[in-house]
Amino acid sequence: MNIALFASHNGSVLEPLLRAGFNIKLIITNNSNASVIQRAQANGIVCEVVNERLYPHRVTGTILEKLEEHDIDLVILAGYMKKISKELIRRYPRRIVNTHPSLLPKFGGTGMYGRKVHEAVLAAGERESGVSAHFVDEEYDSGEIILQRRLRVDPSWDAEKLEAAVKQIEPAVLIEALQRIS
Repeated sequence: MNIALFASHNGSVLEPLLRAGFNIKLIITNNSNASVIQRAQANGIVCEVVNERLYPHRVTGTILEKLEEHDIDLVILAGYMKKISKELIRRYPRRIVNTHPSLLPKFGGTGMYGRKVHEAVLAAGERESGVSAHFVDEEYDSGEIILQRRLRVDPSWDAEKLEAAVKQIEPAVLIEALQRIS
């Protein structure tokens, strides 16, 4: 299975996916300063910067061309901070996977990303949080859940500590989800 990883910043799940034997053939980023570019180079993976500045009014078309060029079967979102177009979702139904740093449907949707999710979890007094791996559909964080892993929220944690705990389990959740669907 040929996989493309979309990332806007670090793409920190790249190395765990490679160690697990997944064939990452392409990385797409919207950020020309993203550290995932160096990670791609270090691992000999093609990395393309595709954004509105470089491809005015052609972002989706360019992404689709790159995916076809590399014979991509599955797309993984790894901190990709752009909404996936309806056209891309239609062309890759149940073949775009995202992880979200909460137990969806709680704390998902528009504006719920990164540390904001963990702050909301703590503000709500939740006793557990975790990671959800899900298929991407046309709404933020509403696609079919593939797998969830829970963790206990320590009452002494701040958002930074909760975020670190969630990030620690995220690669394993993604790997297991991909194994289930491949």
